[in-house]
Amino acid sequence: MMEKIRDLSAFRARDFCVTDGVALGECLSMPGGVVLDDVYQLSHRSQPIPLRHNTATDAISDHLGRDLTAAGRMALLAPDGSVQNVIILSAPDGQPADAGYLYPIDGFLPGRPYRLISVDIGCARQDMSRALLAAFGPDVPIRMGDGQTKPAGLLRQGDHIMTRKSGPQPITWIDRTHCRARDAYAPVEIGPGAAGNDDKLILRPDHRLFLRRAPRGFGAKTGQVLAKARQLVNGTTIRQRQTGFVDYVQLQLATPCDISAASLWVESHVVDPRAWHNTVAPAPDALPRMATLSGQGASPTKVPSKIATPSGPVTSPNITPAVASALRP
Repeated sequence: MMEKIRDLSAFRARDFCVTDGVALGECLSMPGGVVLDDVYQLSHRSQPIPLRHNTATDAISDHLGRDLTAAGRMALLAPDGSVQNVIILSAPDGQPADAGYLYPIDGFLPGRPYRLISVDIGCARQDMSRALLAAFGPDVPIRMGDGQTKPAGLLRQGDHIMTRKSGPQPITWIDRTHCRARDAYAPVEIGPGAAGNDDKLILRPDHRLFLRRAPRGFGAKTGQVLAKARQLVNGTTIRQRQTGFVDYVQLQLATPCDISAASLWVESHVVDPRAWHNTVAPAPDALPRMATLSGQGASPTKVPSKIATPSGPVTSPNITPAVASALRP
C-alpha cells in the first residue's frame, strides 16, 4: 500500500540570515529578494522542524497546518569548497516573507558561512522531488533482463532490468548524486547476509525492501515484510553512516516495480506522486548533481554559471571553474 504521509525536516527561514554582504542582518525571504555573493549562516539555536508530505494530495505542510510551496533553489558555496543545494519553501500569501522554511538537499550545519552563488526559480519542484526519491549505492548489483547482474553505477537509460511481476522493463530516467552522508542522505549499509542479501547493499534510509521474514524485534507478523532500510539498522551488520560523502544512483521505470538488488526485492523508486510527476521529464543521466572542488583555497575565477530563471540567467563572479561546470544545465 502506498504510504500517505512522509516526514521531512527543515529549518526556519528566519534562522538563516546574512552575516556578510549587501543584505547584512536580513533573514532568508523569497528567492527574488536575495543577493548573490551574500554570506548566510544558520543560527546555532536553530532546530529541525518536522514537515508533513502528503503523497495523496501532493502537498507539504508544517506543524501549523499551513501549505508550503517550493519557491526556488539556492546553491551555496560551503567553506570546504562543496556546493550545498537548498530548497526555499514559502508560506501562504499574507504570511511574512521569513515565515517559510529551508529544506537542505545536501545536509547543512549551523554556524558555518555559506556564500550564495546561484538562485534558480524554475526547477525547485523537480529538485525537491529528486531529494525524495529512493536511491542505490553505485556498487549494488542489479539483476538485468537477461539474468546477469550489473552495478547500479553502470546502468544507463534504456537498459532493461528484471522486475518481480512484469519481467524485463526499461529504465526511463536515471540520475546520479554525490552528496554529504547526513540526515536523509546518510546511507544504510547492509552487510552480506544480514537481511538475506548475497552482497553488500547500500540504500537511502527510506528505501523499502522486501524481507523473507521479519527480523527479531521488528514488531511485524511472521512471513515476508516490507521495511524501510533505516528500520533495520542494528549497529553491527546493518549500519547507517553519517560521515564523509556518498554516491547514489536514482532510477525510474515506466511504472513503479520491485527489482532485484543483491538478490533482495526492493522498490525501484518511492511510489510518490510528487516525485513521479516532477521527474518524468528527461534529465541528464551522467552528470553528478553536486560537485566538490579538487582543492581548498582556490582563487575565484570569473567564470559565470548560467542558471535559467523567469527573469533570465543569474550569474555570480566568485565561482571557480569546477563549480560553474557542475551547475550548468
